[in-house]
Amino acid sequence: MNGTCPSAPNCQNATALSRRGFLRQATAVSLVPWLAHAAAARPRILDTHVHFYDPTRPQGIPWPKPDDRVLYRRVLPADYVAALGGAKVDGVIVVEASGWLEDNQWLLDLASREPLIAGVIGHLEPEAPEFARQVKRFAANPVFRGIRIGGGSVGKKLDDAVFMAAMRTLADQGLTLDVIGGASMLAPVAKLAAQFPGLPIVLNHLAAPGDPAKGIPENWLAGMRTAGAQKNVFCKMSGLVELVKKDEPGRSPTSLDTYRKILDVTWDAMGPERLVYGSNWPVCERGAPLPAVQALALEYLALKGREATERVCWSNARTAYRLTAQ
Repeated sequence: MNGTCPSAPNCQNATALSRRGFLRQATAVSLVPWLAHAAAARPRILDTHVHFYDPTRPQGIPWPKPDDRVLYRRVLPADYVAALGGAKVDGVIVVEASGWLEDNQWLLDLASREPLIAGVIGHLEPEAPEFARQVKRFAANPVFRGIRIGGGSVGKKLDDAVFMAAMRTLADQGLTLDVIGGASMLAPVAKLAAQFPGLPIVLNHLAAPGDPAKGIPENWLAGMRTAGAQKNVFCKMSGLVELVKKDEPGRSPTSLDTYRKILDVTWDAMGPERLVYGSNWPVCERGAPLPAVQALALEYLALKGREATERVCWSNARTAYRLTAQ
């Protein structure tokens, strides 16, 4: 279980910083060309949603599957840095999509060698009898910042004592809950957030509003407002280019006008304090390359000002995932 980082120049650059240096310093990030002239100080970027995995491990990987021609390949920090194509980030939060328990440890082991990784969001089952023990085990490593669950079934679990005890465990351990799903999860997530105001909850991928060309669904619009009313609910500015389904991967629109209405609704619901940037790399490549995804986010944020850009790209994520200086 050793996804080692090859000795490529990009990888050496990514690993040169100490973890202390990552948290105390910010390297410059390349803005979209038409905005660069206005940037006296470039924003720090913490990418809150990436996946790392290595199908060449002896045990292989459960996700993605070998027939996925976009995603089934080695995906490690050096590959992420290479995919940036000259753009820069200051760190990443890695989200574990594998259901194999020990893959949580695999990511933590990877993080011990890769200072680019600021945090790990694991994959654990809240209803599992050993959940509390598993959380205690992984949370002993400060890089482990929480877990992700499917949000679609949250509404069915709000009266489940086992599930609610698991949420209490996360809150008591100072961890964060990521949720992935669509509009149907938003009202239940808001109720969960109200019951655990000390538990940060992060909506993944804008809660999947769908293809913007088809209009904004009313249930998503209402749900985003409901979820946004809870001050411990955050939302990732991720998954945009994947909303537009194209026959050929990588051909989604990258113009801001395509996604502006969705972003405006999310901005109104979350404000500059609870929106965070995430690329969803490498899954974003189903829609567009990583530099285009980053440029799209920065173009929108530039309209909100430098302070808002710094919050969304950096400080909000540190709050949501309780990252402290080391």
